[in-house]
Amino acid sequence: MAEAPAAATAPTPAATSKPTTGSLYVGNLSPTVTENDLFQTFTPFGAVSSVRICRDMLTKQSLGYGYVNYVEPTHAAQALNDLKFEDLGGRPMRISWCQRDPTKRRTGVGNIFIRNLHESIDDRALHDTFATFGTIASCKVVTDKDGKSRGFGFVQYETPKDAETAIEKVNGKLIKDLKVYVAKFKTRKQRMDEFEAMKKNFKNVFVKELPDDITEEEFVSIFSEFGEISSSKLMKVEGRDNKPIGFVAYNESSHAQAAVTKMHEQDLRGHTLYVARAQTKAERMALLRREHEKRKRAMQSKYQGGNLYVRGFPEDFTEEDLRQAFSSHGTITSIKIAKHEDDSSKGFGFVCFSSNEEAVQAQLELHGTLLEGKPLHVSMHQTKEERQAELAKARQQQAMMQQSQMGMPGMMNPQMQMAMRGMMMRPGMPQQMMMPQQQFRNAGPRMPMGQPQGVPQGAPQGAPQSMRPPQQQPAAPQQPALPSMAQLQAMEPNQQKQVVGNFIYPQIVAMKGAGSAPKLTGMVLEQSLEALYTCLKDSTALQERVDEAHKVLLSSQGQGQAQGSA
Repeated sequence: MAEAPAAATAPTPAATSKPTTGSLYVGNLSPTVTENDLFQTFTPFGAVSSVRICRDMLTKQSLGYGYVNYVEPTHAAQALNDLKFEDLGGRPMRISWCQRDPTKRRTGVGNIFIRNLHESIDDRALHDTFATFGTIASCKVVTDKDGKSRGFGFVQYETPKDAETAIEKVNGKLIKDLKVYVAKFKTRKQRMDEFEAMKKNFKNVFVKELPDDITEEEFVSIFSEFGEISSSKLMKVEGRDNKPIGFVAYNESSHAQAAVTKMHEQDLRGHTLYVARAQTKAERMALLRREHEKRKRAMQSKYQGGNLYVRGFPEDFTEEDLRQAFSSHGTITSIKIAKHEDDSSKGFGFVCFSSNEEAVQAQLELHGTLLEGKPLHVSMHQTKEERQAELAKARQQQAMMQQSQMGMPGMMNPQMQMAMRGMMMRPGMPQQMMMPQQQFRNAGPRMPMGQPQGVPQGAPQGAPQSMRPPQQQPAAPQQPALPSMAQLQAMEPNQQKQVVGNFIYPQIVAMKGAGSAPKLTGMVLEQSLEALYTCLKDSTALQERVDEAHKVLLSSQGQGQAQGSA
């Protein structure tokens, strides 16, 4: 079999053609790469007007790509030629001309797909192999999260003609002893349309639930009644207790459809046959994933509001011990303690009640109680998606709060204050550019010594108060306002406890004294956010919770003294 053409060694035409823009796209960036790293890497080739790394709006984490803008397009072309696939932050950079028109980026014109690539082929090797056939706009070998090749990639040429030449020359050839498949790139919609058409016009049939004693001749004889068979296969699978399964390939799609229609769920010597269109492995795996997700959602819906997350119990606790601790609060349908591979407890588990009311009651009564000297944490179970959604919502609210604070009149962020100080210190600065306080101090003649403050020069000292300019009275210290529920939800859990603790600690000191206030505050803060907010708004609820915590604390101290004396 023919080998693919040798890798090109000459500069790519992209570097030698006359550039029309100074903007470069830089991809495959490590999360640790900063704007300063990009600037230092690209400035040796010419004046850089700006650099930018695209980041997530909420987390501010790098999305793995950015842009470098040169003043002169020729400098950008030189950087493109010399820095392409160079290492930065442990990853080879993918550099191409920036295409600002999204419609041109998504058309797929000149884009080809390559499959069955050797694992050693990276972006540079793929580029050098296909650069022989024309000017490459971009190329990429798809990798997994560990950076290993997944065996396929993409190459986009500047013209469709170059892409067609590459497909003609390389498709079916050997690259590193592997036969590669090269074809025009197809969008997901195009692939799905082709797949749906293939399902309607299938020719391959899958058969299972066959009798154990069926022979190849009998199998072919049964299914040949519906049309001419191009090939057939009867086999036994060890994973299915050596049960026979079969495949039949017809020459005509109509014959395959007739076989499925007539033979599915037909009885053959006491066996109900399963006959359907043969599916690819990828299609079967996708179907299994969908079924798994469907069952998972059904289970979540069934136990919604009745499943509790529990942590803080002793490591030697068994599921039966956990059942005894919770059984007095309602009917328990299931209990599970998470364990390591060596069967040791991970320190948390789940208790599922038959109703939401029982679960809520158990949470209110058991959360924060001491179990063998440790406070128990009990809360409603949340799925991973729910936790991620709440975290994203909290971050978004926090970012909005910060933006609103920065936009409030009379408030300046540190950068604005530094800039204003620098303006104030410049000699010869126009009077109107000064800060308001500085304008007031410099305006008009100075007040003579001995003149009472706030009385205009020349005004009699006994003048009525209305003639005197109003004096600025010192502002009285204001108590911080209670936070709203939305503000608390926008904070991190530790910040929530700190804010609530600052409000309730003085009240607990007044109730029980400064000696036990720290411990009692910590016990109260172990409640859910909803219960804490109730304590903030209702002093009676806080008093009841503090009294309960104080009784538990006295009981624990009494047990400790008794054990010590024994």
